[in-house]
Amino acid sequence: MPSFSLRFNRYFSPISPCYAPYFHTFFSLFIFASFSIPIHAQTRYFVSNSGNDAAAGTSWATAKQSLQAALSLAVIGDQIWVKKGTYYPASTTNPIIAKSGVSLFGGFSGSETTLSARDTSQLRTTNKTVLSADLQGDDVPNSLDPANASEILKLQNVSNRTFIDGFVFEGAVSAAIVHSGINGVSRATFQRCVIRNSNYGVLNSSNNGSSHPRFSACQVYRNKIGIGSFPTNNGSCNPQIDSSWFANNYEGAVLSDGIAGTDNAIFCKKSVFQANNSLTNGGAINQLVGGTGNLSLTACRFIANTASNGSGGAVYFLRKAATIPSGITLQNSIFSENSARDKGGAIASNGAGTQVWVRSSFKGNQAARGGAICFLNTQAKTAQLQSNNNIISGNLASVAGGALFIEPTNLLAILLQNNLITGNSAMQEGGAIVPNDVLLTIKNSIFSGNKAAVNGVATGGFAQNLAIYNSIIWGNSSFTTSNALLKNCVVEGGWQGSGSENIADNPLFLNAISIQDAPTSNGDFHTKLCSPATNTGNNSYAASIADLDEKTRILANTVDIGAYEQNANFHFGTLQQANRS
Repeated sequence: MPSFSLRFNRYFSPISPCYAPYFHTFFSLFIFASFSIPIHAQTRYFVSNSGNDAAAGTSWATAKQSLQAALSLAVIGDQIWVKKGTYYPASTTNPIIAKSGVSLFGGFSGSETTLSARDTSQLRTTNKTVLSADLQGDDVPNSLDPANASEILKLQNVSNRTFIDGFVFEGAVSAAIVHSGINGVSRATFQRCVIRNSNYGVLNSSNNGSSHPRFSACQVYRNKIGIGSFPTNNGSCNPQIDSSWFANNYEGAVLSDGIAGTDNAIFCKKSVFQANNSLTNGGAINQLVGGTGNLSLTACRFIANTASNGSGGAVYFLRKAATIPSGITLQNSIFSENSARDKGGAIASNGAGTQVWVRSSFKGNQAARGGAICFLNTQAKTAQLQSNNNIISGNLASVAGGALFIEPTNLLAILLQNNLITGNSAMQEGGAIVPNDVLLTIKNSIFSGNKAAVNGVATGGFAQNLAIYNSIIWGNSSFTTSNALLKNCVVEGGWQGSGSENIADNPLFLNAISIQDAPTSNGDFHTKLCSPATNTGNNSYAASIADLDEKTRILANTVDIGAYEQNANFHFGTLQQANRS
């Protein structure tokens, strides 16, 4: 019986104390969450291990013994309640076949008369309801027996009235759940489910149809691949992930692979991706777009994911064709301690079109090129990225681009506004950025404590394509290029290149860091009230958004230099330190 090549390490045991707060922040709310569950069923059927398939199945006393027996009677609008225990598909090649509009609920003690009487806090403990592929009952922990059933639950062309709630799926040789749209549409919702120890946790496919499953408050872990989406023949596969947790999936948490003419978008919010690994690209998410398909990430956390032989430690996004205007939309997310062997410790992407990344942080990630982020060659003239109010600190590149590495590209335009890029390190060049020939514009940002053997801030063949306005460049190992344009910046050692109205005075950070400490995420880069950066910027070049603290820009007629707008009421410690200066 071959065993999974799982990576049980300090990040997952199964929940490391180091990251337990992340887990509990999300999952302590799940048992109280309100979901769109159909409350009034046409008929309610009951299933129990002690039941009898010859019985009526309309009460706990007359429960069916198998889930399929209850499904054979159910019609659209019906519910099936399943008592705690372990249930199996009919054989290795005959999975349980779901019906459109029929909802399945697990986690009952066997006495409930209303759905609200089910104790959802016991779904994964006392009242656990398992749908298992282990027909012989001989599986050992963290292993997959090839004699197990190929699939457990199959859903094809099911409506959005199909709810699967409160089950544990485990041990499938092929896929625990098969969700497909074949010449039709499939939109089941999986709520409060555990999907584990299978080859694919979920196999999501479409053929001349649409397959858009939704996952809410689910745990997906210890699978080869958590969710795999494969649209074909003009089909679309767009999973929606909400408030869920993916961990220790050892060839990726989410894989989406589209071909020409298909759509494979991913929508994900309020979810945690922890200690997933890919042998190639995208430790947590690997999205390969052949037709159309964007990646939307909102309020997600990516922690300690790895691309052990490729790029994108947490996220890898690749457009297969140059004409596809698809990309990543990112907001309020955290990328911490992810790693890739090649490019982009947190993210590697060649997204095109207009992309906006806002209010996210990248800390402690590492790769050979682009310790945090690598922008791959877009092969497109329409690619535009806005990075607003992001923190990129304490990342490490073993070669180049401690924070960002931008491959030579065809007129990719990047705008950085109110970004804090500090304490990053590259072993060779570009402690902060290697921009190459990108059109890179930087406004109201801070570069400090970045370190490299060659140029601590930026290096590469960018010629006249780097323009920096209203920004602070201080305390880095060097910033020597004369090809950039700088206006109204605070620059250590002054600036002799193109530009005007630059300042060489110390910006007076509250807590500066030393380049010897890089990579580090320490430091406080707010400035003292008496800082030369206060009210000395140029309003014409001011960032068009609120500052990094989400406070209004231009509080005293003239914009401040740097990522933070000075406020007399901000930081009592600021006033104290200013008075001591």
